[in-house]
Amino acid sequence: ESDHFVDIGPGPGVHGGTFFADTANGWGYMTDRGAKRHGNTTDVPWGPVLTGSAHMMVAYDEATGSLWFGMNGAWFASGDPATGANPAYTGITGDVFPCESNGTGNGSWSFRSNFGNTTFAYPPPVGFSGLQ
Repeated sequence: ESDHFVDIGPGPGVHGGTFFADTANGWGYMTDRGAKRHGNTTDVPWGPVLTGSAHMMVAYDEATGSLWFGMNGAWFASGDPATGANPAYTGITGDVFPCESNGTGNGSWSFRSNFGNTTFAYPPPVGFSGLQ
């Protein structure tokens, strides 16, 4: 089994070679397990396992420290970043950076990120945009 994460965390080079989600200042979604994780805690089921053709979505509201995960135009766990409903995490503070990884190096996962430099596959929630 390999771990596949989409994370936000404190920044390049400060995570000690582990996943951001396994650190006190990291939050992530394990795409191969359909679970969220923070601080190397037990996985918390939060959505589906992503398939090879899925579009993973992440929304982060810096003002409220709220983070949402979704796939193919739908936010997990009835979340709605536009209204602030049901984020995966709240209370995130400080500088954070996006990252993604194929944890153990097993499998044939590949990632292509779009931070807003081209048209998103699904429109961002009202009030959200790509990275500036």
